[in-house]
Amino acid sequence: MVRVFAGPNNFVLKRELDDTKSEFVAEHGDLALEVIDAEEAGFGRLLSAVESVPFLSDKKMVIVYKLGALKEAGERVEELADIAGNTELIIVEQKPDRRSSYYKFLKKNTDMAEFSEPDERELGEWLVKEAEKAGAKLSQRDAYYLVQRVGGNQESTYNELKKLIDYGKDISKETIDELTEASPQTSIFNLLDAAFAGNSKKAMAIYDEQRIQGEEPLKILGMIVWQVHLVAMVESAGKLSDKDIMSASGLKPFTLNKSRSIARRMGRKGIKDILDRLLKLDRQLKTTMVDADDALKNLLATIS
Repeated sequence: MVRVFAGPNNFVLKRELDDTKSEFVAEHGDLALEVIDAEEAGFGRLLSAVESVPFLSDKKMVIVYKLGALKEAGERVEELADIAGNTELIIVEQKPDRRSSYYKFLKKNTDMAEFSEPDERELGEWLVKEAEKAGAKLSQRDAYYLVQRVGGNQESTYNELKKLIDYGKDISKETIDELTEASPQTSIFNLLDAAFAGNSKKAMAIYDEQRIQGEEPLKILGMIVWQVHLVAMVESAGKLSDKDIMSASGLKPFTLNKSRSIARRMGRKGIKDILDRLLKLDRQLKTTMVDADDALKNLLATIS
């Protein structure tokens, strides 16, 4: 039997793989499990491992990483499909080349589980379920708020959830505000969103919050430039699907959705205008004695 664990969501992929390994080892013992880095070991070593007889067990599990990195993977992958029934092969490919014959063969001829990054809605629903498993209560609305506050990374969001559960089983917006810090990325997205929505008061409050947390003006400017760069990239993608944009750019669903939301507010002309202003401000801060806080706040006020 050949199984494939694929996709960029390392957190969920690893949890699923760890559970699979634990169940197998509990039944068949440590000696029946073999883990191979194909890039280091080579295809011949892998083939030998899957063809060898299980030691002191009726079954054997071989887990292989980075098989797709081998040149011969596409040419010889069919040799792995005919392994004996008492050997289970698990191929782990976090970033497979979906255009390759290797990937297409695995997709068609193996039991493939693909672990993609969740969007905000999916992540919020998952957090609610995880809270329920731990005997805690988290509403869908507050789960979404948590995602918005700490960012869309599933592992870091889960770690924040565990911290909240340890504090108390009834999780609310108040406890989320008390026990978590807004991620810089989320804060800057919210700052830009507020500014382009004409909410100068909120934009200034977010800026002041970043300064209180120790972020220097030039670093905040750098984060703003980077976020506007992402917004410009999403805007220029036109009618490309989310999947194509994420594949080409490496953006996560959370970042893509945030960037698209701001792009709608700004429009192409607004994005070009803010990029010109940011370039001018960057030069000004690096070549004159202007007060950086005043200059950034003036920019935000002008946008608002």
